[in-house]
Amino acid sequence: MEAAIVNISGSVAAGERIEGHLACGEGTALLVTSQAAERIYRARPDDAPAEIAVSCHVAANARLEWLPHGTIFL
Repeated sequence: MEAAIVNISGSVAAGERIEGHLACGEGTALLVTSQAAERIYRARPDDAPAEIAVSCHVAANARLEWLPHGTIFL
């Protein structure tokens, strides 16, 4: 199976959080990528930081290919 993750907001800015969970059951194969490079904008000194968190779980005899595009810091 193949999947592409899309951030419809177009970028990540101060205080925003994107969280993803990838899981492959026993004997499965999954390739996941992103639509394009993720843009992350600099926060002002008083802003909360932006966060991106991805967790991966791969069961026995499974294969996960997590191939996101690069990150652009602006």
